[in-house]
Amino acid sequence: INACITLYHLADWYWKDDPKKQEKKKSVPYSLALADLANASKHFEPERTYHSGSIEGTNKAKILTLNHGDQIIKIDNISKSYQEGVDAIDNVSMEINKGEFVAVLGHNGSGKSTLAKLCNAILEPTKGTVSVKGIVPDTEEKADEVRRIVGMVFQNPDNQIVATIVEDDVAFGPENLGIEPSEIRRRVDDALRSVNMYDFRHREPHKLSGGQKQRVAIARALITNPKIILADEPTGALDSKTSVEVMELLT
Repeated sequence: INACITLYHLADWYWKDDPKKQEKKKSVPYSLALADLANASKHFEPERTYHSGSIEGTNKAKILTLNHGDQIIKIDNISKSYQEGVDAIDNVSMEINKGEFVAVLGHNGSGKSTLAKLCNAILEPTKGTVSVKGIVPDTEEKADEVRRIVGMVFQNPDNQIVATIVEDDVAFGPENLGIEPSEIRRRVDDALRSVNMYDFRHREPHKLSGGQKQRVAIARALITNPKIILADEPTGALDSKTSVEVMELLT
């Protein structure tokens, strides 16, 4: 993995389990929101801020980074407007480098998920360009190439389940890519071992706990050997202990 990008609603981190912090909600720096749970305050510094046009420019997401290396994602002056007239992202430019762990923190409507889907070529920008390892997904072939480079983990693992058995669910991606069955078998076993879910490979996904389902979702993202992992609020529906375990897998 060359880089990891995680998206979080601010409340998911800092004040999730402490009612006393609710009063501080509006004044707490975003950097503390991340560092409080991750125990990594000495590593993270605010690097860049982009303003979303969704609420007249008042909603914003903070981007924090860990480590630096060669450029792997370049976002050049992108905007994204939806048919409903909502401007989700307005003139955003940023770079993500190899080896970085990037956290995008912001309130609902600040454009976090839209930004992720633009990086994964799920969405196309209304204006500007996104390039992933030098590839601009301006054709369907190039978009498919970007999706192989960028693996995605969504907030709700139940929405990602496509099979009735864990190992079949994890194998879905490489099967669609036409990878040889023997190679798929090896990748499934390796991916499930990497998230400590190998012993659950014959279980039914809907019988797993929330944390176990999210581990399977991470294994599904890892199995195609992506260079970048995008995680959209991967611990939003989990308790604090399980959240830490999932973040340890990503970091």
